[in-house]
Amino acid sequence: MAKRSSNRPPLTSQVECEYGGKIYRGTYYTSGGLLTVDCEFGSKSASPGAGPNVLAKIMLRELIQEADSKGMLRDA
Repeated sequence: MAKRSSNRPPLTSQVECEYGGKIYRGTYYTSGGLLTVDCEFGSKSASPGAGPNVLAKIMLRELIQEADSKGMLRDA
């Protein structure tokens, strides 16, 4: 089995969640043993357990809640 080149970017997947009646989208990927979620409001990383897609949705929601608490959603 061929090893993945470390020069290649990790494969990303889409994630979305509903917050305040609006759908927010981001991407997530696993690299170096960490799950990272990116969206227009920032990024967040954590050690993935089982079901990285579930954790990615939770992390996206946390990013959106943090953006909301900073008043950033009013401009989005």
